[in-house]
Amino acid sequence: MDEIPQFCLDNGMISPLDYRTIEKWLLSHNFYALIGLQYAVEAVKSVLIPYNVLSFNLTATEAVHRAALERKVQSETWGTVEWAHSVEEAELTARLSAAVLFVYFNVSKSTTSVA
Repeated sequence: MDEIPQFCLDNGMISPLDYRTIEKWLLSHNFYALIGLQYAVEAVKSVLIPYNVLSFNLTATEAVHRAALERKVQSETWGTVEWAHSVEEAELTARLSAAVLFVYFNVSKSTTSVA
């Protein structure tokens, strides 16, 4: 029997410990950081990719590459429309980078004094 895809965390598909871990991570961010995180998630259609960029496990370029694997495989198979795919990749990299920087600067505890 095939499982029906679920679109929320309240479906029992993840363990209570994982649920609490995700909840704790999200609650550690202020409102503005969550807005930036939402922007990043919507850009790459994944929660894990922005998390890995914020955790310094991936660069924005690596993250966009992982987010666009399906498109890249199709492009390698069928060819690319250079201007369209290059523009799309550059836009996605810029959107993800901007969102991650916004989140980072909203949760960063360090301050810089202006001399």
